[in-house]
Amino acid sequence: MPAKKHDSKPVHIGKLIQQKVNDRKMTTVEFAQAIHCSRPNVYNIYKSPSIDIERLVLISKILDFDFFYHYYQQYHQHKVQDHIKKLSIQIEYHDGKFRVEHREVEGEKDITDDVKRSIIKEEVKKQQKKTFKQ
Repeated sequence: MPAKKHDSKPVHIGKLIQQKVNDRKMTTVEFAQAIHCSRPNVYNIYKSPSIDIERLVLISKILDFDFFYHYYQQYHQHKVQDHIKKLSIQIEYHDGKFRVEHREVEGEKDITDDVKRSIIKEEVKKQQKKTFKQ
């Protein structure tokens, strides 16, 4: 069974910050003042897929939102996906091995059944010979 795929796009922190600023109904000017930077710098933050940790700590406090959780969640998701991939490979390997062993057992069963039939035929022949002699 193939592993389920997850959306593993990296967190675009600038877009997430912009979304949270909008959710808080803050203007860009208010947000710029709160984080002690210019309005053009705020627009640069919004465009940026990454950010300085110290700045992110300040923004997290101002917006009362844990942006670090999203990074953790992405990291954890990748670890889980890697683990699922490894388990899927192991399952496929063992499933294939089981199928081969099952075929071998079925083949042995067929041979055993053939041997049993041969023995029974020989016994029937012996019994017929005994019966015929009497």
